[in-house]
Amino acid sequence: MPNNMVRLIVVGAALGAASSAWPQTQLDLRNQARNVDFSNASTTRPVKVGTVLPAACASGSLFFKSDAPQGSNLYGCTATNTWSVLTSGSGGSGGSGVSNASELASALACNPASNSGAAYSCTVAGVSSYGIPLTLILTPDVQSAGVATLNVNGLGARAILRPSANGLIGGELTVGSPYLLSFDGVAFRITGEQLESDGTGTITINRSTIPRTIGISPNVFGQLGGSNAWLGNNDFSSGHVVLPQLTVAALPSAGSNAGKVFVVTDGTSASDCTIGGGGAAALCRSTGTGYSALGGSGGSGGGTSPETILYKATNITLACTGVAQFITTYTIPAGTMAVGDVVTVEAAMDRPVGTTDSGMYIQFGGVNFPQFGFLGGGSWIRSNWTVVSPTAEVGSGIAMKGIGGAFGGDSYSGTSNANIANPVLVGVGIDSSCTAGNSYRVQYLIVRRIR
Repeated sequence: MPNNMVRLIVVGAALGAASSAWPQTQLDLRNQARNVDFSNASTTRPVKVGTVLPAACASGSLFFKSDAPQGSNLYGCTATNTWSVLTSGSGGSGGSGVSNASELASALACNPASNSGAAYSCTVAGVSSYGIPLTLILTPDVQSAGVATLNVNGLGARAILRPSANGLIGGELTVGSPYLLSFDGVAFRITGEQLESDGTGTITINRSTIPRTIGISPNVFGQLGGSNAWLGNNDFSSGHVVLPQLTVAALPSAGSNAGKVFVVTDGTSASDCTIGGGGAAALCRSTGTGYSALGGSGGSGGGTSPETILYKATNITLACTGVAQFITTYTIPAGTMAVGDVVTVEAAMDRPVGTTDSGMYIQFGGVNFPQFGFLGGGSWIRSNWTVVSPTAEVGSGIAMKGIGGAFGGDSYSGTSNANIANPVLVGVGIDSSCTAGNSYRVQYLIVRRIR
């Protein structure tokens, strides 16, 4: 046999013996595989599975945690020995991503079926821990019974609070109503404005009923018990009140404004509520039939006696026709006077044309008082009428005669039976002794009421 043939047989035998002694060869997919396709494999498990994350890992490793909530099962080793859940909402804030509003609402939905108004619980895909910001839409299945908690995916009960950190009350969460909750690291807070009392007692928030109501504290705020009828404690000592500012002519009807007070800006004095045209301010109150000034002075004994000028006229001239007639008159409105009031009538008169004197008088309620003649072309008269009953007035007064000549004074007294519930006529006139063609003048007439 040739030597070469012998060598081949020996080498072949040696190789056969060696191959039977070597272990089975294993394929290294990282270095030897190419275009690997597992699409036809009966099963494929590309990552390690378990319930406990390995203590050690290399960056890039994967692990499937089989007991974690759906959507939060896959973990990746993001750094040496550091595992992180691989979800779009890492930290427990949601699922693997949404593409529209409907999917967003579904991803945030927390729909309890716990049948408890104090301890709500729900399952939300993708939430594996309570992180910030974890936001959910809670739709209760039971109305809240008071202080309440929420447990998501069995991660533990957390309090449900208002933005102020106050707890809920019974009935605050209603069945079927969605509430947006945000986890703050400790508790779930209802987002949005929640009306809360500030503790000052000025406004009372009634949260014990649905819907809630707001109450006003009457010792702080004035209340209207009716049309413009203020009740409660209305203290303006640290502020001011501005009353309507009107002229006498602009005062509204006294009959429909009884009890109302106005500031007259054009009074002839501080007590003028009827004449106007001056520069004084007067505080005027409607009696229901007229206006009377509030305030005044001059009472006996150092007290106060409010005085109101009811009427004032100046420079009124009348040519005599040979009959008795008034030069000027004023009617005191019905109800203006009250028992105890004093009405003062004052006038000054002269005769600018002619030389014949005439009897002149002041008339109050149908009674001429006093009656006298001129001396020297002029005179002055003043009378006071005291209301002693609704139908009786007692008068007294004085006439100063002889302006331009010798003065003479006469005192008079009398009684009027005018009913103060009716209008009362006051006038200055001349009697029938006047000479036709002569002119007689009232230089001024003032009617006052002292109360």
